[in-house]
Amino acid sequence: MPLVVVYSVYRISFGKPLTINQLANPQAILFLVKNPELFTQVGIIDGTILDFHSGKLAAVGVEKREQDYATMARYIKEVEWFERSRLDQQDQLTYDIQLDSGRWRCRSNTLIGSHQKACTQ
Repeated sequence: MPLVVVYSVYRISFGKPLTINQLANPQAILFLVKNPELFTQVGIIDGTILDFHSGKLAAVGVEKREQDYATMARYIKEVEWFERSRLDQQDQLTYDIQLDSGRWRCRSNTLIGSHQKACTQ
């Protein structure tokens, strides 16, 4: 039993997660933690002992934008680990949302940014 737990934690943390939801949840949480304004908009833990993000602003500028591009490119590649046709209907929806939101964020940022850089390279 302990070996199964260790293997599952490894797969979720460092390898290919067993399900697409095990991939999507950490991606969303990590993105929220790096963007405190967005975390506040979601409002999941506002006013609790875990509320470390209220009153903070996200970094701005070219360096932050480049980091976001790299993060989105990595997230898109990780989602593509899964073969969409082999997923059930709910997981296909998660797959589509993950890819569309990542690609949309990259396209909208390149349109606003001072230079053209695509996330999916």
